[in-house]
Amino acid sequence: MSNERLRENSEIRRAQVAAFTESGMCAKDWCAKNNVSESTLRYWKRKLREEGSATGAWVDLSSLANSNCTAIVPVGHGTVTIRVGAFVIEATRDSDILCLKGALSACASLC
Repeated sequence: MSNERLRENSEIRRAQVAAFTESGMCAKDWCAKNNVSESTLRYWKRKLREEGSATGAWVDLSSLANSNCTAIVPVGHGTVTIRVGAFVIEATRDSDILCLKGALSACASLC
């Protein structure tokens, strides 16, 4: 497979994992509805989680670039404190990404 095809496949799988996560459905039902095997979904969820751990990327904060996000401070191994205006959020690597993004967006909208 060419590098371009691999990149396209990776982007498709990332979008599928995001769609699954946002759906709130169980894996079995989402996979049946979207014609994706459960093993493929499990593989890509694990792969993306491992990539995030390797790069240290927990959540994309680019959507908050114009917000009052004043500081992102490492607290300890695997923990970070995020200040958005008057709000402080403490997150760990185990934090739910969608929950964290929602909290960050809510804080940014109130600032």
